[in-house]
Amino acid sequence: MRVVIDTNILISALLTTQSKPSKLLHLWTAHRFDLITCEAQIQELRLTTQKPILRNLIPGPTVGKLINQVRDLAFCVENYEIEKVCRDYSDDYLLALSKAVKADYLVGGDKDLFTLKKYGGCRMVKVEYLWRRLM
Repeated sequence: MRVVIDTNILISALLTTQSKPSKLLHLWTAHRFDLITCEAQIQELRLTTQKPILRNLIPGPTVGKLINQVRDLAFCVENYEIEKVCRDYSDDYLLALSKAVKADYLVGGDKDLFTLKKYGGCRMVKVEYLWRRLM
């Protein structure tokens, strides 16, 4: 199963280790699904976690560990074509990534993504849905 996870969900996983996003990441590292990412998302993760409010909440080594895991274990896609699809244009690259690899799910919490329901065969779901499906 191929899954794209919105950066906000990845950050949520770092904030609370017993949260559903954190448990979902544990399922990924246990090889229950393939995480799909791209360099733009890795950079977004790095830059967002460097903002002062998050830097005070998430230790640098914790962020570094996740970034290294994503680089080492996720499938990093280089070629994808971004189209203007979502009202929030910052989510368009995730949709393009999902479409390029024919992902099964895009996991997010953004209401703009959920207005689409599906894109290129990829279903928009919340963390809870995928976590339950994998348990």
